[in-house]
Amino acid sequence: LDKANQDTLVVVPKLGNKPDAAFFGVFDGHGPVGDLCSAFARNVLPKKLGKNEAFEMNRNHQALREAHEQTNADMHAQESMGAFSDTMSGTTAISAMLRGNHLFVSNVGDSRAIVIMDVEGKLVAAPLSIDQTPFREDERGRVKSCGARVLTLGQMEGTQDPTVQDFGKEEDNDGDPPRLWARNGSYPGT
Repeated sequence: LDKANQDTLVVVPKLGNKPDAAFFGVFDGHGPVGDLCSAFARNVLPKKLGKNEAFEMNRNHQALREAHEQTNADMHAQESMGAFSDTMSGTTAISAMLRGNHLFVSNVGDSRAIVIMDVEGKLVAAPLSIDQTPFREDERGRVKSCGARVLTLGQMEGTQDPTVQDFGKEEDNDGDPPRLWARNGSYPGT
């Protein structure tokens, strides 16, 4: 009750003023100013996407990637503008863009999108995205190549072997998940 809600959402029924394009996003902030990061992404990402040249040319995958990268860069620049620092904070992003009869799903971090389908009279959930989490071996490799260390809190504090990198499956975790740590510090980051 004493903590700000760091989650935001956005619905844009006519993305880029195009009647055949709609955008839906959910952002989950983390850290001391996660609420500001989440709100920033909510406000900026759809605008970047709707004005993107690739979006205008119906190159939707490219437009989504570029809009996310530009939003991230703009968020990093907020500190130099005196707004807020995302050094110890950030946000996940899960979004869906409906363009005509096609649905494009993007995710950054561990937020997830699912679809509920009627399969032979039974409702079945199917994933539309794959969480970006250090439980995944490929994601561990990717973040390590960016300079992160992947360790549990127990490994970071020295109570567990830091060379063990098999963290099992997320659903089997004992409450001490692998986290991203800065290369040369005892704080989160890449």
